[in-house]
Amino acid sequence: DRIGRDSMDEAAEEELYSTQLRLHDREAGLVTKIREAIVRLDAGTMDECEECSEPIGFKRLLARPVTTLCFECKSAREQVESDTQPE
Repeated sequence: DRIGRDSMDEAAEEELYSTQLRLHDREAGLVTKIREAIVRLDAGTMDECEECSEPIGFKRLLARPVTTLCFECKSAREQVESDTQPE
């Protein structure tokens, strides 16, 4: 089976496998977030920010139904993350 295969073939196959693993991990993470969102929906807390308990805006929930943070808290978290990234 491997006769005639060169390093380019093997590199392409490894890249494809790596991409498939990343996609699987992303999908698994999204399924977890969807299940958590359903629990929050059932509990009536779907629109409650997990950090400040303020309402998450309808437009934000419409754009990203699995979100757990209001716009302000998400922006603050992103700012902290960008401040800690090495340049």
